[in-house]
Amino acid sequence: MKFTLPKLIREIKRPYYQFLGCLVVVKRYSGFYDKINILNTTFKVTPHEFWREYKREGWEPETYENIKKHLSSETTFIDLGAWVGICSMWASEIGCKKIHAIEANPISYKLLKKTINANKSLRELVTLSNKCVSNEDGDIVRFGKKISSNSMISKEGNYEVSTISLKSYINDIGVFNNIFLKIDIEGAEQLILEDLKNLSKSVKNLKIFLAIHPPFWDKKTSTCEKLINLCKVLKMTSPSGEDLCESKLEKMIMTNQDFPEWGTSYGNFFEIMLSNDTEKNT
Repeated sequence: MKFTLPKLIREIKRPYYQFLGCLVVVKRYSGFYDKINILNTTFKVTPHEFWREYKREGWEPETYENIKKHLSSETTFIDLGAWVGICSMWASEIGCKKIHAIEANPISYKLLKKTINANKSLRELVTLSNKCVSNEDGDIVRFGKKISSNSMISKEGNYEVSTISLKSYINDIGVFNNIFLKIDIEGAEQLILEDLKNLSKSVKNLKIFLAIHPPFWDKKTSTCEKLINLCKVLKMTSPSGEDLCESKLEKMIMTNQDFPEWGTSYGNFFEIMLSNDTEKNT
């Protein structure tokens, strides 16, 4: 088996993290809550390996800076792929008054719900939904037992959840102005690109923080083309705010490198920022 350095490091650390994972499970099923300080506020959180890493190293500072830059008390924050709730917590502390957290994985959703309900400030602000946002309404998809951030739809998964299109979800919550949409759905972004394009025309002051996972796409070339077409009608930047052109985005998506400089230690995964504040002429 061929190992890259990041993979080798993870393999060396695996037994240690497995032991810590067992401790997390014991705490979780004992009804214990961890306490996490987020922006000077202490939250009770359902035990999860992520919170140990957050205490030690923090998490995705560019994601936080984008949320902080674009949110206000008047913004509706939609956390699509909410996982353990960190981005929704950031939004609440920044001052956002309308937060919608959607998590498809039923097990992750259960942990998220317990965390939200354990904190009065979050219960009053966050609307939860256990749906899989896709390109169809009413389909049934499956998830396995994993509750990590990269848990994905599985044909042989043990848990079922129904789908809802992004268009239907936005219509259901009835918000069509001043939306910040954070999307991190482990490759399923390939299914909602057409809805995002339509949304950019119907929602005023729309901002989209989009996590891109090319290795998880079934049809990489055609999905790349759809994403490029979406970006042509929107203002596109890197998470740090630098202008990003369509040709560079295409190269980043279609690279043959397993671990490019713009990706993460897990592969060619990265984020872009889209906005319809300044629309381009097509």
